[in-house]
Amino acid sequence: MLCDLYIRDFVIARKLHLEFTSGLSVLTGETGAGKSILVGALGLVLGDRADSQTVRTGTDKSEISAIFDISANTTAQAWLAAHDLDSDGECVIRRVVLASGRSRAFINGKPATLQQLKQLGHQLVDIHGQHEHQAMMRGAVQRQWLDAFAAHPQLLAEVAQHFDSWDVLRRKFADFKQTLSERSARIDLLRFQTEEISKLAIVEGEAASLSAEQYRLSHVATLAESGEAALLDLMADDTGTLASLARARRALGHITSIDPELSEYDELLDGADIQITEAVSGLQRYLKALDMDPARRDFVEQRLDSISGLAKKHRVEPDDLLRHWQTMQDELMTLDRAEQTLEEMEQALEDAASAYRASATKLTRARRAAAKKMSGAITSLVRELGMPESEFGIEITPLADRVWRREGADQ
Repeated sequence: MLCDLYIRDFVIARKLHLEFTSGLSVLTGETGAGKSILVGALGLVLGDRADSQTVRTGTDKSEISAIFDISANTTAQAWLAAHDLDSDGECVIRRVVLASGRSRAFINGKPATLQQLKQLGHQLVDIHGQHEHQAMMRGAVQRQWLDAFAAHPQLLAEVAQHFDSWDVLRRKFADFKQTLSERSARIDLLRFQTEEISKLAIVEGEAASLSAEQYRLSHVATLAESGEAALLDLMADDTGTLASLARARRALGHITSIDPELSEYDELLDGADIQITEAVSGLQRYLKALDMDPARRDFVEQRLDSISGLAKKHRVEPDDLLRHWQTMQDELMTLDRAEQTLEEMEQALEDAASAYRASATKLTRARRAAAKKMSGAITSLVRELGMPESEFGIEITPLADRVWRREGADQ
């Protein structure tokens, strides 16, 4: 029910505020008195197209507000709830039209589109004019009348709830499926790339180790020559370090008996002798193990080239190639899981569709039963008006599968 209408700077009206009470209200007046201005303002607030000509001359905007009591209008309540615009039994609609012709709309204080105003307006007001279609020509109104006659609000709410659940899943499934189809190319690429790296059988730190070995093998002649020279300096019979150290220890041993303090240096020379001897042993082992095989150097270079080439292809450092492979493996597992998630979502969607079908079927049965009673009652009334051969019928046809509505699966 319209409770309050506020108009400001609309056409020729500067300011107008009307309050309505329950019951019949009638506005009368001669042609030109302004009755159509009120109807036009109400139509504008309910979604009619805005026009800069409706703004009063000399002002920058028009404003129309309407307050409706919807405590008994369950259809309007359901629509507002579905669009997160619900309020406690009251609906406030406001429309502002600028002198430029642009407009803004608000439902219960929240911005709304023109389409939303029209949809809600059909739930609130019927405006019958000389060239207006009757409300009974609209299928949505016919459905509302039949449901009101059947008096099954709980069944309507159940169907709407199942529809909302199915519709949310349907949208999510479509979006996810689209995303997954775009990822299929990524999955193929990742599988190819991970297999390509796996064939190399790289181990952690291998690139750094191969680089060091390659450098060493490229200088193996220098290593052998210098190592042999070092051993010669250390082990020469007369001039080597070990021979000189032995002579020094013997000379020091003769005089430690004279001055015991010299024994400290004898111990140091003893330690030096031990360390040099260990160094000689180590050098001998190193030179013996030094690989002079050209085939090994070729293998190392080829292996390093393979790793470096693949790393360059993936735009990572050779030492990071293994970690890059693991990252791609993790992404591939996630994408594989996404396919499983799609199957789970598809099953959930089918379950929601089944729940909707079940509740919508109950609603269809209830409507068919009510339609039979309503048709008979209206037929009797029409025949009483002097049309004894008249017949009133309500035809209920099913909507195509999954072309459903919150109000059920019937047309």
